[in-house]
Amino acid sequence: MVLLNIFTDIWNAFAYGIFFYSLGLMLVYIAIAIASYFETQTYLQRNKFTDYSLLASSEYIPTVSILAPAYNEGKTIIDNIQSLLSVYYSKIELIVINDGSTDDGLQKMIKAFNLEKVDFYINYVIPTKKILGVYKSTNPAYSRLIVVDKENGGKGDALNAGINIATNHYFISIDVDCVLEHDAILKMVKPFLEQTDKRVIASGGVLRIANSCHIEKGRLLKVRMPREYLPRVQSLEYIRSFILGRMAWSRLNGLMLISGAFGMFDREIVIEAGGYNTNTVGEDMELVIRMRRYMEEQDRKYKVIYIPDPLCWTEAPNSLKVLGTQRNRWTRGLFQAMVLHKRMLFNPRYGLLGMLSYPYWFFFELLAPIVQFIGFVFFFIMALMGLIEWGFFFGFLLFIICFGYTYSVFAIYMEVSTYNQYRRRTDVFGLILTSLTEPFFFQPYIMLCGMRGYIDLLFMKDRHWGEMPRLGFNPARDDTTPVYSELVPGGAVHSPRKRTASARKESRVYTVFKTSSNFVIAAFKNYLRYALVFLLLLFAVRIFEIVYNIFLHGIPKPFDEIILISFIKDAAFFLEIALPGFFLYLLFYLVNRKLARIVFILIVSSIILFQVCLCQYFLVTTVPMGNELWSYPSLDFLAIITSEGWIRIILILLLFIAIIAILYHFVPYRIVIKTSMAQLILLLFTVSLIIHVADIADNWTTDLESTNNLSLNKSWFLYNETLEHYTQGKLEETIYSPSYTGYFTNDNNQAKPLRPANNTAQGTSNKNNKR
Repeated sequence: MVLLNIFTDIWNAFAYGIFFYSLGLMLVYIAIAIASYFETQTYLQRNKFTDYSLLASSEYIPTVSILAPAYNEGKTIIDNIQSLLSVYYSKIELIVINDGSTDDGLQKMIKAFNLEKVDFYINYVIPTKKILGVYKSTNPAYSRLIVVDKENGGKGDALNAGINIATNHYFISIDVDCVLEHDAILKMVKPFLEQTDKRVIASGGVLRIANSCHIEKGRLLKVRMPREYLPRVQSLEYIRSFILGRMAWSRLNGLMLISGAFGMFDREIVIEAGGYNTNTVGEDMELVIRMRRYMEEQDRKYKVIYIPDPLCWTEAPNSLKVLGTQRNRWTRGLFQAMVLHKRMLFNPRYGLLGMLSYPYWFFFELLAPIVQFIGFVFFFIMALMGLIEWGFFFGFLLFIICFGYTYSVFAIYMEVSTYNQYRRRTDVFGLILTSLTEPFFFQPYIMLCGMRGYIDLLFMKDRHWGEMPRLGFNPARDDTTPVYSELVPGGAVHSPRKRTASARKESRVYTVFKTSSNFVIAAFKNYLRYALVFLLLLFAVRIFEIVYNIFLHGIPKPFDEIILISFIKDAAFFLEIALPGFFLYLLFYLVNRKLARIVFILIVSSIILFQVCLCQYFLVTTVPMGNELWSYPSLDFLAIITSEGWIRIILILLLFIAIIAILYHFVPYRIVIKTSMAQLILLLFTVSLIIHVADIADNWTTDLESTNNLSLNKSWFLYNETLEHYTQGKLEETIYSPSYTGYFTNDNNQAKPLRPANNTAQGTSNKNNKR
């Protein structure tokens, strides 16, 4: 009872915290929407009669360097460079930095643009990795193109190398896969020319999703709504983020982020601030924060501008894996930038930046995945304990969802009423429909990706820039795959090679045996990754059972022995079924590796959920389910396990479905199993099956029957009881059987029937009595 009261108090405090957090976030979003509306209207009115052709032909227009870091962008690199060279701006130089790519991107550039290596003076104002060479074209048509080949150092290091080579006062940082509007640079440079009282140190523009758009030779010919769901929901996300969020912060001069995909910077201020930080994966945001911090500490008036024009089109991830990697990197980059400049939090010395911008990003962007995840965990825990007021919960949930829909629809309205890129009504209607599904699929996945980013930070994993595989704007079949290849276990493709003399001497039997054994070991290594997750799930069910038992019946004694014996029996159950499970997995693995994985996860999920139901039965009845399961009427069994309400058992199952999904999504790919380890574990599984470790574990007991029942693995107990029940010569009858003919003993030790077997037997007995 004391523990229940403590958890109730914690829940109430957390519920109020979540309520006020959500309320604060909604108020901030409302303020952002209002500020964005007025700022967009002001911008449209101010630029209504601007003639960019006059600006383009002016001899006083500033020179601009375009820095485009490239890492394994071979599929789209040629079209992208052609797009960047075709922008409507006379005084530019395009610097493409090949950051140690492992594909054929550099060779494609050399061939397509007639490049040759030249001697080039480099002023290393910012330290970078070694530059291997600088290339310029022999074709006068590409005189503005410079290609830099360097050792891999990450995106920030590549941009620093470009800054060292650039000679112009302003530079544009752009992802090489982006496609620019023809007047994009003219619109980007205009704010730098307009401001006189404050120095503009950076400007940014709206990014749009290029998936499904018609692009040829680097030119955007036709805008289309992405056909696939993930790019389409990211289109909606970009509209909200760019048109609403960043326009509002630009109005307040509180903008802390210029997208690394497309942003323009004052090169002098960037160099004074130290260039890009190569120790963070969020180098774009960190640079803007550091530049602003530098200007604040120097007491210099400055401004960061944002432009609502759709200036840049980029390819968005179209798979969950790539999207998860991207959002993981964004989370880590945001955290690193916030930590590096934590001194600014609520520091009045930094003005609006320290008192408003930084707190917003810290509380509502950095902490959002953590708050959401903790909220989900607390919700399931409190729901299991029966502490949820469902009427209030569903009402508040409906209000939050409706608010999100309203915000998304307002963002779509802002898009349609300003720079409407999706002209068809079906496209607008598609965005609205997408907003209806976003809270139930996309947002929870983004939250999980954010949490995975924090976990990676905790274990110091994947600290580099990485790469995002590109399909290309007009993907075609890759004909570079060799006609002949040798498939080996694990999916690797090796080119054919000549057989050595020793290989030719090997007998056919030995070769078949060696190949088969390698295949089995490879399959077992793959199986073992998922099997270990199954063991973790068994332990998760055990923890749930013990904790729930404490809340219902108190702490069992001896508690420490119960914990030890329980986990031993679960491990023994795992060892008992691991080897037969592998044979089943191997059977499907021979057909298809992906099919084997899916079937295994489905089987494991069924076992875990069934075990959860058995635990629920035990917690209600304090008796483990045995062979009476096969005699229970189904309605009676369901009535027992759901005696505390359907909502609770459904929530328990949903909780474990979520746990299964999370574990199988994140854990197996991080488990590395060497061949020697796999062979040792395979031997362990074989030995455990021979000596029946589960039977040995059954001998681990305590003095109390109730605690022994608690320590049982409920699935293993049911399996043994069922096996005994169906392997007997005569099935044991129970009081639940319709044909039960049990006996009781009277005072004279004479066995008499407890009740007749059926109506016929009763009728016969009555007739005999009458005779």
